[in-house]
Amino acid sequence: MAFETLLCETRDDGIALLTLNRPEKRNALSRQLRGEIVECLNRARRRRCGQGGGAVGAGQGFCAGFDLSEFTEGNMDEIFADAQRYHREVHTFPKPLIAAVNGSAMAGGMDLALMCDVRVAAESAVFGQPQVKMGIPAA
Repeated sequence: MAFETLLCETRDDGIALLTLNRPEKRNALSRQLRGEIVECLNRARRRRCGQGGGAVGAGQGFCAGFDLSEFTEGNMDEIFADAQRYHREVHTFPKPLIAAVNGSAMAGGMDLALMCDVRVAAESAVFGQPQVKMGIPAA
């Protein structure tokens, strides 16, 4: 099954490469993208042959955080329950995860990088939690 918002490639050396693929939205973490990340990691977990995984963002940045447009369109309880599952699955993935941060990693994007075991940052990388200025806590 191909994903719509994520490129999920398993290389010959056992490494899974996940590329957030919503450059037009600065790779904002929509519910769909979070679900595809979880499914890609679950496939790697079921194979039990992977060496680990890496995440990178397509385009000019790593990840802008959660897709804020969904907050005005959806059920907040469902969105946050879904977000908790996503955070748990990424954070507890049993193999090493590496974030290749190219550009900005803001809010949920910074959280994604922090949930990985290793972060490799380009000179252009910028990290931030701007939502705390509005009283929204960091994950």
